[in-house]
Amino acid sequence: SFEFSESDSGYVLIKYTGDSTKVTIPSTYNDKPVTSIGSRAFAECSSLTSITIPNSIVSIGNYAFYSCTSLASVNIPNSVTSIGDRVFYLCKSLTNIMIPNSVTNIGYGVFAGCCLLKNIEIASDNPNYKVIDGNLYSKDCKTFLAYAIGKSSNHFSILDGVTKIEDGAFEFCDKLMSITIPNSVTNIDSWVFASCSRLIIITIPDNVTNIGSCAFTGCKSLTTITIPSSVKSIGMYVFNGCRSLININYRGSRTQWSAIDKGTGWNKDIPNYTINYNYSEE
Repeated sequence: SFEFSESDSGYVLIKYTGDSTKVTIPSTYNDKPVTSIGSRAFAECSSLTSITIPNSIVSIGNYAFYSCTSLASVNIPNSVTSIGDRVFYLCKSLTNIMIPNSVTNIGYGVFAGCCLLKNIEIASDNPNYKVIDGNLYSKDCKTFLAYAIGKSSNHFSILDGVTKIEDGAFEFCDKLMSITIPNSVTNIDSWVFASCSRLIIITIPDNVTNIGSCAFTGCKSLTTITIPSSVKSIGMYVFNGCRSLININYRGSRTQWSAIDKGTGWNKDIPNYTINYNYSEE
């Protein structure tokens, strides 16, 4: 069954309760249009394999299909303009997705944990986003939003010219062992490489100024990371669970490192690491 909440434009679907494998969202309720799928509306509907979204829907809320582990395919209609944060988070059976040209806003971590998703598709005339080799970028290729983590490759190079890696872009990718980050990148958001369990070595390029919270949390195979002196801020718990991390190569002095804003618990649970400095002030 569906639960709705009235809004200015019609109704928001706020909750689905049931165990059907196939669900069709109604386009109207009480003679008014159903215009939105609310946050977590289908969260943890583990039996759901497919869903039909009507053309009345214009927005899909945060975590709307969170942990719908059997959901294999979704057809997003050309009426939708906004897809919220982590909408398909941990949809482990999702194999394909097509984003229409109507979508002008996509939140962070939308496909994190979609371990069978090998290719993201988007309409070529979408004004704000584009897909290159199955991965999602902003239209101007300045932001990298999502890697299709179902790919079998063990190495990936982010396109040169990208300045920002979006929150959760590689989260739960358990195949990549190495990732090349171009020198154009200045910002690495939170949870970007979280739970990339086979990632071994990574070098942060010289223009990066910020590494977000939990960026490498759960990277249990990570042994070595190189951080440039350009980094001014490191978020909370950035290396939490990196039990194999033994070398933090810092391209600067001890004084510079001590001046970096390191969030609470940035070094939690990495018992054997050492910091290697490029320059000595002693």
